[in-house]
Amino acid sequence: MILATFAFAEVVAGIVLNMEIVGGAAGFPVTSHAELEVLLPVTIAVVLFGFYFMSTRLGLAMRSIHDDENVAVLFGVNARMVRVIAFTLGAMLGGLAGALYGHQYDYIEVQNWGILFSIYVLLYVLIGGTQTPWGPLVGALFFTAIPELLRSLADATGWTLIGDARFAVFGALIVLLMVVRPEGLITRTFLELLYGGRRSESKGAAK
Repeated sequence: MILATFAFAEVVAGIVLNMEIVGGAAGFPVTSHAELEVLLPVTIAVVLFGFYFMSTRLGLAMRSIHDDENVAVLFGVNARMVRVIAFTLGAMLGGLAGALYGHQYDYIEVQNWGILFSIYVLLYVLIGGTQTPWGPLVGALFFTAIPELLRSLADATGWTLIGDARFAVFGALIVLLMVVRPEGLITRTFLELLYGGRRSESKGAAK
């Protein structure tokens, strides 16, 4: 399914590159501009929707398929329908993000949305974890912030080697993370331990 999605994306990109009506390989200018007062509320709304959706019956069905598809099917979950709905919702949110991107940068170029971008998005989820809505948020923050921190460290210390090799260092960190925590940074067990520790602290303070 993943490989088919990548292949379909490349087919669409090839078609768009040959469509002069949308600028072809030169890209397509966007006349209207969206500032932070538009982007921030939409971002918050999408994040809240993700948390709400994962608590719904359909979200629980997705989670059960992720954990054990055979058991989920035995309990009456229509795995095919759930996958189609998940793919449709993902495409809808991806389209919304693409529209906001175009209005933020005032330009759309199909080369920016190739396989490498899809791999980045996949890494956001894998690094953060697929078990909770917090996972992709933490993964995106990790994937965005660490390379910039390495670059800032290189600028502050004068170690140009770090700046030149920061993506190699970051790649090594990703491999190490996948070995140490293959389920991602944020898991349901981690959240249960975190919330459980906070409840114990609050009960101890109350006594």
